[in-house]
Amino acid sequence: MILTPGTLFLIPVPLSPDGAETIPVSVQKTIEPMRIFIVENDRTARRMLRRMGFTADFSEVTLITIDKHSKIDPKPAINSLMSGHDVGLLSESGCPAVADPGSPFIREAHRNSIPVVPLTGPSSVLLALMASGFNGQSFVFHGYLPIKPNARLNSIRKLESDSSANNITQIFIETPYRNNEIVKAVINNCRPETYFCVASDLTSPNESIISQPVSAWKRMQLPDFHKIPAVFLIYAG
Repeated sequence: MILTPGTLFLIPVPLSPDGAETIPVSVQKTIEPMRIFIVENDRTARRMLRRMGFTADFSEVTLITIDKHSKIDPKPAINSLMSGHDVGLLSESGCPAVADPGSPFIREAHRNSIPVVPLTGPSSVLLALMASGFNGQSFVFHGYLPIKPNARLNSIRKLESDSSANNITQIFIETPYRNNEIVKAVINNCRPETYFCVASDLTSPNESIISQPVSAWKRMQLPDFHKIPAVFLIYAG
């Protein structure tokens, strides 16, 4: 007997603890019958699923944890899918596999002709781009910049140069406790006419989107972005 494989659903989660309403009802209905999830952290995944309306007893649920510090093994999840079970992949925030682990599961699902269905939900990268006022026709998301100051500074200067030469919006993120360092590095080293946007705490009551030329950033009292989830954008087109 040949089993019909299950479906790998890519499940978006709220960007903020208060953002459950940003998840469509259709997503809640899709995840309710699922009993297998690929997650980054068991504890936070359970809490997030509850906020999204998941009501099943977790004693009946299998959570396959992604270990960021070792090679990801997609076989257990793929075996479940090949046995006919639907599996949900979710990250800690926003859309899975975008600046988050999980893409090996998706690639392996495609290799095995397993249906992959992305579900609608909030993406901090796209929300920030939408609100920046920068070029939304041509943009690049770089993920994290280098940690070492000199390498990071060289990266920022190259992003600005490439943006100017190619009329593209450059988008990146940072570990929240280094946010203030990134902001200072950009405004102290980019040209006055270059635009810089910081979109922080998106979809939360404390949401802030500041999009100004570097010259304006230098005149303002800088907000404290320490430990606040943020997306950064540079546009020198």
